[in-house]
Amino acid sequence: MRLSLGVWVSVFLFFGYSSVIFCDQDGFLSIACGGTTNFVDSLNIKWVSDSDYISTGNTTTVNYIESMSSSLSSVPVRFFPKSEGRQCYWLPVKDVSSSLALVRIQFMYKNYDGRGKPPAFSVSLSRAMATTVNLKESDPWIEEFIWPVNKDILPVCFHALPNGGYPVVSSLEVRPLPQGAYGSGMDDTSNKSLRKCYRINSGYTNGSLRYDLLLSF
Repeated sequence: MRLSLGVWVSVFLFFGYSSVIFCDQDGFLSIACGGTTNFVDSLNIKWVSDSDYISTGNTTTVNYIESMSSSLSSVPVRFFPKSEGRQCYWLPVKDVSSSLALVRIQFMYKNYDGRGKPPAFSVSLSRAMATTVNLKESDPWIEEFIWPVNKDILPVCFHALPNGGYPVVSSLEVRPLPQGAYGSGMDDTSNKSLRKCYRINSGYTNGSLRYDLLLSF
């Protein structure tokens, strides 16, 4: 399938009298790549092991300090030492109620192998090449895409580059978007997707924000 890949800019405008509540998780999928157990995090997000979604790669853990915490955490990751072909997660999207889904992927190296050589590799959604990750430039590295849901399964695949090292990933998330979201930028959604270019926080100071949160004013 041939897709044209656009970009979008997210701007958050918040005021002193706004409140933040958690939205329900119907259709949400949060995968801890390399994880072996299911858990609920501090934001009440339910995370699951990746064993049902992939059968290749090796797993390990890295030490990481979250931006909203000062404590060191052990984070599971999955890496792919086999360089031939694409290495894919198969994400079920048939229960996504809208025609669009946000796909968020976090990549993390943190010198898990002790070699001090952050990898670079390509990422595809379905058969469309979406981006190139370079963990030497940023570690962790986060990508977000708006993807048209037109099949029951979405393959998210990693492609090794020559002398680029092993692809590595720490989390995958799927979030259904409200009906009508991005309508002006997603006409003819069967052959278009969007990739986040950057996000501007225009005033909110109480930590970081995710799509999982719903703002009420």
